[in-house]
Amino acid sequence: MMKRHCALDPNRRSLRTVTLPQLFFLFSTCCGLLASMPAAQAQSVQWADRIVAFSSQAGKNAYSARQALGPPNKLPGAGDCGCAWSPARVDTEWGADPNKPEYLKVGFAKPERARQILLAENYRPGSVRRVWIYDAANTELLVYERPDKAPPPPPARLHAIEMERSPFKVSAVKVELDPEAERSPPQLDAIGIADHNKAVSIEVPLAKNYPVFGYAADLGPALNSPYAELLPRFAPDGQTLYFDRKDHPENYGGFINDDIWFSQSDGAGGWQAAQRAPAPLNNAYHNYVCGVSTDGVLTLYGQYSAEGIPMPGLSQSFRFQNQWAFPMNLNVRELYNASPYAEYFISDDRHTLVMSIESLDSEGGKDLYISFSEDQINWSEPLNLGRQVNSGGNEMSPWLSPDGKTLLFSSDAHSGYGEQDIYVSTRSGAAWTDWSPPQNLGPRVNTPAWESHYVPDPSGHYGYFARAADELGNTDLYRIALREDLKEEAPPTEAIAEGYPFEGRFLLFGYVLDGSTGRSLNASLVFSLAEDSTRSVALESLNSQYKLRLDDNIDYVVVVQAEGYPALRTRLRIDDMGNTGVRRRDFKLYPAGYEPPQRGPMTLEPGETFRLRTLLFRVNSPVISRESFPELTRLAEALQANPGVRIQIEGHTNSNCNKRFCDRLSESRARSVAQFLLEKGIAKDRISWVGYGKDKPVADNDTEDGRRLNQRVDIRVE
Repeated sequence: MMKRHCALDPNRRSLRTVTLPQLFFLFSTCCGLLASMPAAQAQSVQWADRIVAFSSQAGKNAYSARQALGPPNKLPGAGDCGCAWSPARVDTEWGADPNKPEYLKVGFAKPERARQILLAENYRPGSVRRVWIYDAANTELLVYERPDKAPPPPPARLHAIEMERSPFKVSAVKVELDPEAERSPPQLDAIGIADHNKAVSIEVPLAKNYPVFGYAADLGPALNSPYAELLPRFAPDGQTLYFDRKDHPENYGGFINDDIWFSQSDGAGGWQAAQRAPAPLNNAYHNYVCGVSTDGVLTLYGQYSAEGIPMPGLSQSFRFQNQWAFPMNLNVRELYNASPYAEYFISDDRHTLVMSIESLDSEGGKDLYISFSEDQINWSEPLNLGRQVNSGGNEMSPWLSPDGKTLLFSSDAHSGYGEQDIYVSTRSGAAWTDWSPPQNLGPRVNTPAWESHYVPDPSGHYGYFARAADELGNTDLYRIALREDLKEEAPPTEAIAEGYPFEGRFLLFGYVLDGSTGRSLNASLVFSLAEDSTRSVALESLNSQYKLRLDDNIDYVVVVQAEGYPALRTRLRIDDMGNTGVRRRDFKLYPAGYEPPQRGPMTLEPGETFRLRTLLFRVNSPVISRESFPELTRLAEALQANPGVRIQIEGHTNSNCNKRFCDRLSESRARSVAQFLLEKGIAKDRISWVGYGKDKPVADNDTEDGRRLNQRVDIRVE
């Protein structure tokens, strides 16, 4: 990822571009911690400390103009975050009028003659069109105009605009965004000025007193499946591990829910095959374990009722005569959560409860709160843990040490490596708001992907957490050693096979599945170059993931075989591995004589608009459920058969949530459909997408059937 300076020469009034050294990190040999470039910290930057003016803002807390004050929150990580300023999306054609651009103007405490302007672009960079500087008398000088043919920017960047020393002391900077750059707004994490033109980089604050060792290891097929696993919770003796499994076909109530699963220790440091917990712990709604007490009581997400109607909150169950009792509901005073998601952690003695919710006093998205037990049924009103750990983004999945001094959690709004990272903070005083600045657990835990739900096992040997396993948002459980003598070596399945002739810069992984049942299979796979079949490598799936490093933009032939199944021979080409350099591909084998159900071809008539009726998503999420893939595949096949057709993917929601959430959710879902089609080989210029939120209902939102009809994705054929 190359950072660039773009400067306006005041004499020639033309743009010149010079290259900035890339921010990079080195692994230490002893414990894998990162060391950053030593010159980076030495260069001082003054970050904006006040808002002068702005055109609009997407929220009063998260995405507000004030989120751009101070140093960068998200960088060097990339991604959407409430910790940055985002203009309001007025309608679905945001900023379509070029005469009304979006802008943000900020001020600085100590005006100085600047030699560079620094813009922290964490999401959809490249949308900055113009930048002006101002003196105390509001004298204006244009110092940057985006060139007509600027190279594509990286997923996130610290955009340094270099210039000759400003003719006056800069007291304010105004940044204008290109109104035609995106259909939804980009984001600015911070704006700074510097009196030098030396390279500036953003360091990740690394955990110094919470070391990890070796490599994070995938816990394998006993615990992980082609679906999503997260939220590990241990029984106090460490012999039972509970976790949440999403959208599994064996879950109670079908695909679209979360169920409690558990595994027993195998006595040799591993885990036996996971089992689904029985009723009444699981029902047709979302269920997961928040904690297990020393006397064996399970604290559960949600409140249970005899009618089976789900309610927010918590409940507890215990074993009686070898059965789980029907859960008893808990009472947390003044518990309010505006988010569709919540995570809870309860201490082993059931006296302390830490929660991740979006309440009335939250800084932005979900914040961390603490509550205390009065009688293990009634709990105190949640107390916000304060701005040291909470931000304009989302803090989630907390774990608190038994002494109440060490807090582990994940966030998308502290400097890190990716979408969501895991951090540690310590409490030094008596106050529950007295926390140290969060420190990142480092690159052996955190990657450019999504990591969360960290919890150490009771022995203190390993830390367990969830990591995104594919681009659809499915997560797997991993563990990493907390003692050097237990550290895992680099996973051998990720190494390049001996004699393999390719460079192997990217990681491809996935499962071999029985296409009739969805279960994973023991299978062998042979990858070979399409142009030269003698250049090949063979590997086994071992009833779990296969992993292989290869190159993108190369045609491969893959032969997949499993006992009792006809062999599959297919062609594979991976285009654009993305900024994570990881891609998932599953292969399906069908039993001999089995014929998958066939449906007729999809027709695309110019001018028509139709609904994808079997398209399903996770609740309040852009993640497409697996049972929707056949219809999306039919759409891709129809586009391939009609090369002159273009489509617009239009996302819609019902009216259950606020406008900002509905707008973002509808657009994210439409974008997920577009991404699916792009991966099927449909050209980018044939697909556009837009989110209408709740603005275009087709039915009454007062009824369940009406809301179901309004929650849809339409395809408009052009």
